[in-house]
Amino acid sequence: MRTIVLLASLGCAACEAAAPDEGPFLETRYVRYVSDQAVTPCGGLARETDKQVEYLFDLLSEPYAHPLSIEYEWVEDQSMLACGENASGCTYGTADGAVIESIYLAHLHELAHAAHELTIGNSHRVLTEGFASYASNQPGIADPQDVTLFTQAIEGFITAGTLSADQYPLAARFVGMTVERHGMAAFKAFWRKVPRNAQLAEVRATYEASFGESWSDALVAIAAREQTSFSDLSCEGDVQV
Repeated sequence: MRTIVLLASLGCAACEAAAPDEGPFLETRYVRYVSDQAVTPCGGLARETDKQVEYLFDLLSEPYAHPLSIEYEWVEDQSMLACGENASGCTYGTADGAVIESIYLAHLHELAHAAHELTIGNSHRVLTEGFASYASNQPGIADPQDVTLFTQAIEGFITAGTLSADQYPLAARFVGMTVERHGMAAFKAFWRKVPRNAQLAEVRATYEASFGESWSDALVAIAAREQTSFSDLSCEGDVQV
């Protein structure tokens, strides 16, 4: 029997309105939304945002964020993002918390980045993008992979130190199946030992020391494993199938 929690994406409507005054247009328990767009969101955005934040902190097994520790700038289009026109959002840590820029409201992927910035910090980009994609159930994570191709891809991403959005599902499988096989506590300990600019040899050695298995055996198991944990913020509790 598998325990499955399904994840649905959040859709937030927008209402026509006059351009907002300077300052936040919405403050939730954890997030201060700001925007210069001449629209304001309708519906339960505050409730849904805080539900997402608490889900992410629960996933990380960390205490909930301090009030208003995330500043969230909702921008009109990709050209206004500091991280480039090919992204839908970007997140970075500050001395006061975390800052998100996104073309979407309550963007779960970017909120996941804010959650790790506020708790376990940063790490290699394969781990950070893998975690954010796994936490938001990016499509394709659950698909078993050819071992040789999967190994080549993960090692290539780690060596390059970067990856594109269409490669996120493979990074998410690497992260997610590691979490499911070894637990979040062990994964967080591994994460903290891997610097953002770590090279493949360092990541491989740290993985083996952290989890007590060879790198090659781990990639075989990760590539072949069937995903057993999914999340759905609209579902109250686990679903047994």
